[in-house]
Amino acid sequence: MTMVEQKPASKNIPHLLAIYLGAMFWCVSAQLASAAPALSITKDASSNIVQTGSQLIYFLEIANTGTSAAIDVVVQDTLGPEVDFVAATGGGTSVTDAFNNTFVEWSFPSIGPGQTLSLSIITTVVAPLLANWDNSASVQGQGVGPINSNTVSIINLQAPDLEITKAVNRSNANVGDRLIYTLTYNNAGPTPATNVTLIDSLPAALEPSSITATGGGTVSGSEVVWSLSDLAPGQSGAVSISATVGLVPDGTEIQNQAQLNSQESVQASLSNIVVTRVRSNTSLVADASSLPNNPRPGDIVQFTTEIVNQTSTAAENVVIRADVPQNTSYVSNLGGGALSANSVTWNIGTLGPQQSTSVVLSVELSNSLSNGDSVEFEASFDFSNGPEGGSGLIIFVSEQPELNLTKTASRSLVAAAAGQEIVYTLDYSNTGSEEPGAQLIDYLPTQTQLVSATGNYIQTGNRVSWNLGSLPSNVNGSESLTVLVLSPASGSILKNVAELDAQLGLPVTASANVTVSNLPQLRVVKTADVAVVEPGGEITYSIDFENTGALPADGVVVADILPAGTRFSRCSDNCVQEMGAQTWQVGRLPPGQAASVTLTVVADPGAANGTIIANNASIKSDSSPTALSPLVETVVLIDGENPRPARVDTLATVFMLLLVVCTGFIGARTAKHSNSGVR
Repeated sequence: MTMVEQKPASKNIPHLLAIYLGAMFWCVSAQLASAAPALSITKDASSNIVQTGSQLIYFLEIANTGTSAAIDVVVQDTLGPEVDFVAATGGGTSVTDAFNNTFVEWSFPSIGPGQTLSLSIITTVVAPLLANWDNSASVQGQGVGPINSNTVSIINLQAPDLEITKAVNRSNANVGDRLIYTLTYNNAGPTPATNVTLIDSLPAALEPSSITATGGGTVSGSEVVWSLSDLAPGQSGAVSISATVGLVPDGTEIQNQAQLNSQESVQASLSNIVVTRVRSNTSLVADASSLPNNPRPGDIVQFTTEIVNQTSTAAENVVIRADVPQNTSYVSNLGGGALSANSVTWNIGTLGPQQSTSVVLSVELSNSLSNGDSVEFEASFDFSNGPEGGSGLIIFVSEQPELNLTKTASRSLVAAAAGQEIVYTLDYSNTGSEEPGAQLIDYLPTQTQLVSATGNYIQTGNRVSWNLGSLPSNVNGSESLTVLVLSPASGSILKNVAELDAQLGLPVTASANVTVSNLPQLRVVKTADVAVVEPGGEITYSIDFENTGALPADGVVVADILPAGTRFSRCSDNCVQEMGAQTWQVGRLPPGQAASVTLTVVADPGAANGTIIANNASIKSDSSPTALSPLVETVVLIDGENPRPARVDTLATVFMLLLVVCTGFIGARTAKHSNSGVR
């Protein structure tokens, strides 16, 4: 048996260490041999569509994806004449070379492996309309590059003209009342608006937990946001928000404004500001007016006082008083007033919720008054269960001609095609003293030509005039002209202006605009047959709709959500009822055609006294967005009880409306598209 000598393991360590160190040396040498920087640069812009005067920001991102640092790195971006340099981040400086080229340059000692830099250049667009240009940047380092970025293309286009209006269902409200805001938006052209966003930040006086929205609005706290996608020129739509008035002090004003924006907009379009005043008790609102507006000495003037109860509580023992103004004499009154010691008193009695009344005082102006003298009128009211109030106005005596001019167009929309006619009507009057020499002038819109006109007119180019001569006091008249539409661009506005010139009186102007659109324009109005209903009583809603656009609307569907606090009774014209929504499949609705349907509901027999039943209708087509009717309100009153404001939880109603708008109306797939039965 042969014995093999076993060497101690410790004797092999030097050999293993030598092998390990050799392998490490080889790896390090290989890595050092292959180590190198790898620079890259990408470019983007804040917008590819800009306007002259708007801000344009270029974004640069530089990265080193190599295995060693990049040394003496220089980034350069040459700016064309289309923009003016404003500033640069990261220490960038603007340099103009001998050839008048402007470029922005950055210098960095090194950029380590895996490191990324983000830079930006802020500029102002000075290029003219429709100019377009490309822009790129470059990066280089010691032994690397130059390396060019991707190219960014920019074009200067006129931005769309976004418009937004806002309405609220109540100018006065009680704590716990439901406010419904309707937001109507429109792209007045001339270019499409993309990525349109509508934002409404509701005031703190409204309870955030009560906020609901139609049309796909997203509620976050007190802010509601709609992503409306794209809007073509002439395209419009509407959405709504409802919220409950919180516990705020009496007299609080709830002010609200919305904004509409798009990718192409330089700044957001703001809506009008709507105001609701919170009143914790019954209150009345007064308004005074007069006719004529600029009377002469010796004229009869009618002063009208209107009192409105905008709350849900009846006003008791209402009395209106008005004094006969100085430098006038009493003639008569309307409304059953009693004259005593140069003062007239009207005993109105009870003025119910949402009701109004008017009284009229007629007086004769003294002949001793001169041009520019003023006459002051004041009226007051009081009632037993609320604060007193009043209204007044001042009129001025005029011995000068007072010219008035209004202008209307036979249509508000035309298609972007030749052959359609528009009739403009010019109504004029003189409510002051005699005017010795008046002239009526109309300037034809571009893309139109005169077909005919009434009276003895004179045409000079695009100017049509009538020499009216003398206009006596209190005379009125009218002229009209018909124009042929040529080939205007869709989304443009045919602007028409007229003026009434005079020798003594002040000249006045009037205008009428017609929109050019290749889209239908749907409109819906809803009314109720009663303003007050008892529990268990019926309410019949009439829904009138029409196409006011220039082209037919196909796939028209009218919808109505059953109001909260009611149940369905019946509907006209073969409506489809499903899940609380009533829909009518109208089909095609030609331009100018109108129709009507009805819906009857029954108020909840257990409804609380003072409950407000709120409801509106909607309409849409294959080529137009959803349009909403104004809100209709009916108050539940129980005989013998003093009504108290009651909240109606409209969450279910709003949810159903949202479901209908988003899904293209419930039941629409199962019903036939037909015009039959719609009157």
